[in-house]
Order: sequence, then structure tokens, then C-alpha cells
Amino acid sequence: MENDPLLDGILSLRREVSGFRSLIGKYEGLDDDSERVVKLIELKADELYDYLEGLERDYWAILPYSFGEDYKRNYRVLEKRLWTLKSSLFILATVLDDLNTHLVAIEKLISKKVDAGIRAFFRALVELTYGKGNLKRYHICLLYTHEYWVNKIFHELGTFILGAPTFDSLVPYHWPLIAHEIGHIFYLSRQKEILNVFRPILVNYLVDKVPSCMRYSKTVSSMMNGWVKNWLGELISDLFACSLLGASFTIPFIEHLQTVRLTDIEDTHPPLDARVIIQLDYLKKLKVGEMKNICYEYWRNFNQSVGDIQSGPCLLYTSDAADELDGV
Repeated sequence: MENDPLLDGILSLRREVSGFRSLIGKYEGLDDDSERVVKLIELKADELYDYLEGLERDYWAILPYSFGEDYKRNYRVLEKRLWTLKSSLFILATVLDDLNTHLVAIEKLISKKVDAGIRAFFRALVELTYGKGNLKRYHICLLYTHEYWVNKIFHELGTFILGAPTFDSLVPYHWPLIAHEIGHIFYLSRQKEILNVFRPILVNYLVDKVPSCMRYSKTVSSMMNGWVKNWLGELISDLFACSLLGASFTIPFIEHLQTVRLTDIEDTHPPLDARVIIQLDYLKKLKVGEMKNICYEYWRNFNQSVGDIQSGPCLLYTSDAADELDGV
């Protein structure tokens, strides 16, 4: 089949991967974290190329039987595999783009002195993190990029990549915010355990608090899925960072994420007021009164500056739910 779109797609993607591998080979004279990231990208790109060769072999294997339902089913399976490999290349290209942003930052925007200070602070946070869970088997790389994020594409190879915005890297007051991204690694390492504890708590909370007419509605189901898929990880990461740094995290956190509507809900993040209240409750339980009072006063002044908190559909974000989450 000379013009088969599946074969054309396989061959085209293989050429793209080949060009991508050649591009990776041109990087040299890198800092330790950047060199590690390049080697991991190269390893994944080689793996991707091997998968494509296997996909092409499987294509030629089904070609003699190009009729009937079995052929159609096998063909669709190969199409899905090709799509997955295309997505993998896109992810690798995104990581490489983040690496390029990092390299430009350390060459033109961030002095060696500032970079050394950030990395010393980051290493200290990582050392504290090792005492919070079974994370010593992972290496954590820090890149200067456009926003905060954590990339787990290499976690099976023992590495996580954290991104920190270049503009925040130039402001030491904001350095503690990277602790939230480290918190995501902690959550990923304990996710099954945390979900096993929190899922029944959340179900019971819904049954108790939600009006009976809403218990089986799509709204409640959507909130449940949001909690489990995204919000729980964000709240655990907030608490993790707060446990490491206390007010040094909570206050810049409030300032960094300030919004006019404190109860706005996003698909991936809980409202700001829920995230802050849980941290305040956590500090209260630790009996660090002065630290908690500093954070509370800052939060109260911030509330006054943006007006009254507007009540949204935040059935799960009361102090009762916060108590349960602190307990996890």
C-alpha cells in the first residue's frame, strides 16, 4: 500500500525522531542538572525510535491479511500506538524547549551568584524532603522556565524535573514557592496510600453535607472527581510546603496567587481561600501561635483589600473538610 496513511505516518514520525536525536547530540558544556536532562531525553528518544521500528514491523506483519474484521481491529490498534508515540515525541520536545529556556536564563538573566544561592536553597529543601518520605531514590532537577511545574516523565528512571519561573528566581522572597512543587513529588510517591485514606473520608463528607436532592447529581460527582484527580494533590502539596517552611511559604503563596474572587474553582486547582485556610489550620495544630498569627493577619488584610469573600459552589471547602485533610 504505497499511500497508506498509517505507513506514511510511521515513516514520517521516524524521520522526525531521527532529526530530534541529532539535535540533542549538539548540546555540550552544560551544568549538572541540564546534562542529566539531556541524557534522559536522549535515552527516551532512542527508546521511541525503537518503538517505531517495532510498529513498522507489526504493520508489515498484518499487511498480507488486509481484509476482514481482524485486520480492521489490528489496524486501529496500530493507529493508536502511532498516536501515543506522536504524543511522546511532543512531550520530549516540550521538555527540550524548557531546557532551552533554562539555558538562556542562566546565560543572560541569572548571575552565577544568584544561581548558586537558589541551588543551595533548593538542595536544602530537597534534604528536608528526604526526611518526609521515601524519596531518596529520586534525583530532583531544577530548571528556570516560564512557570512553576513538576514533570514526572522520567520518574521511572529515578528523576523528577521541577520548573521555577525566571522572574521569581530573581526574587529570594519567592524561592520558598518551589517547595509546593517538591510537595507534588511527595504526593506522587504516597498517592495510593493517601487516596486509600482520604477517599472514604470524602465520600462520607459528601453524604453528610450535601443536600439529599444533589447526592446523585453530576455536580457532586464532578467535584468528587476533581478532588481525587487534582485538588487533593494540590492541597497535600500546599501542606507539605507549609510543613517545611511555615509562614515563609504561606505568605508569599498568598501574594503570588492573589485573585479577586477567592472562591473561584479551576479544573486543576482548588480556590485560594480553601488552600490558605487549610494551611492556617495546620499551623494552628502545630501550636506555633506567632507564626499562625502572622499568616492569619496577612490573610485577613488581603481579604479586606479584595472585598468580601463570595460564596461559590464550594461544598467541600469548610473547616470540617480542612480538619480531615490535615489528619491525612
